[in-house]
Amino acid sequence: MTAPRAFSFQGIERVLPDSRGWHHQPWGEDWMGQLHRFDDLNAADADQRQGWHRALVLNWTLANGPGHGPGWAAPSLAPRIVNWIKWDLRCGGLANETTLRSLVVQVRYLRQFFSRHWRDGSAPDVAKALIFAGSYFGDNRESRAWLRKGLRALGTLAPTDLSTEDLRDLALLSLVYPDLHPPHGHR
Repeated sequence: MTAPRAFSFQGIERVLPDSRGWHHQPWGEDWMGQLHRFDDLNAADADQRQGWHRALVLNWTLANGPGHGPGWAAPSLAPRIVNWIKWDLRCGGLANETTLRSLVVQVRYLRQFFSRHWRDGSAPDVAKALIFAGSYFGDNRESRAWLRKGLRALGTLAPTDLSTEDLRDLALLSLVYPDLHPPHGHR
C-alpha cells in the first residue's frame, strides 16, 4: 500500500475508489487477485499502516459477500486467510467481530472448494490456509476438522510443492501453537 486505499502491483498503482472497486474487472484478473490477497498486512513496515489495514479489511468484509466476486477464487482466498491470521497474531488486527465472522465464512467456503477442486494448482495454499485456520480457531470441532484436513492434505504434497515462505510460515505457526505437528518431511 502506498496510501490509504492505494496499491501498487506489477508496477501499476491504482486507488480503490470505494467498495465497488473490489470488483473492477477492467483492472485485470492478475491485478485484482493481488488486491484480494492482502499481502500488505504482513509486508515491510506494515505496522505503520495498521489504521489503513483495519479500515481496508472491514471495507472488504462489507463489500464482498460470500462466494461473490474475484476475492472468492482459491488463488486469492487461501492466501488472504493466511494473511489475515498472521496479521491478527502479530498485532491483533481482527479485533472487530464482523471481520472475525467473515474469516470463518471464508474458511468454510475454502473448505467446500477444497472438497471439489483439490488438485487445481492451489493445493499447497489451500492446505496451508486450513492448517492456519484450524490452529487459530482450534477450540471447536469444526476448526479441529479444518486442521486435520489441512494436515492430511499437506501430507500428500511433495516437499518441493511447498515454497520457502510456506515452510517458514508453518514453522512459525508451530511456535505459536506448539501442539501443531506437520507431517514428516515438511518441517
